[in-house]
This record gives sequence, structure tokens and C-alpha cells, in this order.
Amino acid sequence: MALHKLTHATEGEAPVRWPNVYRVAQTTGPKRLAIAPRQEPLELMCALAKVIGPEYFALYVHSVARSEFRPGRYQSPPLQLVDVECFVAEYSAMLENDARHEFWIGSATGRGMLVYDEHGLIYAYGPMEEFRARLSGMGVREGEFSIPDPHAHRFHAEYDDDVRRLLSHWQWHHTELRPEDAR
Repeated sequence: MALHKLTHATEGEAPVRWPNVYRVAQTTGPKRLAIAPRQEPLELMCALAKVIGPEYFALYVHSVARSEFRPGRYQSPPLQLVDVECFVAEYSAMLENDARHEFWIGSATGRGMLVYDEHGLIYAYGPMEEFRARLSGMGVREGEFSIPDPHAHRFHAEYDDDVRRLLSHWQWHHTELRPEDAR
């Protein structure tokens, strides 16, 4: 059986399938793009990261403990895009199919931030028009979507070893979760 990050709670294990669209969303701070990718969200995220480079950091927000690793924010050392892409290639199955975490790619210069959340959505902060152009070139169109209500987040024991490996991948800087990280 395939593993999924998010399911329709009223339909048992039916996975949520996003429509491959984005929309502009206002936050309490800056506007952002909310992106609902149909497939390969982390590949899309890496393509968008090219807009905010050339130096990066990754942030792994571990919200739900299923192993000996405590919840918290784990920030990587400074990275180049190739480091981010290799990391994503190695851990994409776990990041895409398990909802215990978020994964962020940030610009070391403050140019932008990309957040892959527990629902399988990407939030892009920064150069909006450059993001929109890149999304259009990848076949992602502007449109509407909403998170199903009710829905269920899935945490899979099959990925516990991947979390262990991920958290030993770099020398992460650990900080406590912030109130906005709580589920």
C-alpha cells in the first residue's frame, strides 16, 4: 500500500491530490504564493530555490516525535544548491509522504524562503514575479484550492529510520519549536 502524507478523513485512506495550481495569499506579514503541486513537490521547490540563491540553508521542523529525536527546529550549516538538491533526492520519499515535519529552504542572504508544510503545500516568500514565471514555465497555473475538512495527517513508522538518518546528515543547529509550529 502506498504511503501518503494527507488523506481525506471522510474517505478513509484516500490521499489528497492537489490540482497543480498556485495563488497569492496574504499573511499577517508579506504576501506569499501558496502552491498546491500535483507531484514531485520537492523537485518543484528546488527549481524555485534557484531564484533565491546562490547560498542557502535548510530547516527541518520536526513537530511530531515518533522516535528518540525530540521535536524542534533543525537548521543546517550554510549550503550550495547542489547540497540542497542531493539532500532532497535522498530524503524526498519521507519528506513527501510523512506529515510529522515541515522542510524549508531559505536564502542565506534573505532573498526568499520556501516552506513545504505538513499538508504537502509549498509557500514561497520573496521575489513573487520570478516565482510566478518559474511556476508558469513548469506548467503550474494560477488557481484556487483548499485544504479538505476534515482531513488526517499520516505518520508512518516506515520512515523512522529515515528521520534518524536525516538528523545525522549534517551538524544541525537545534532550537525549540515556536508557537506557530504547533499542530
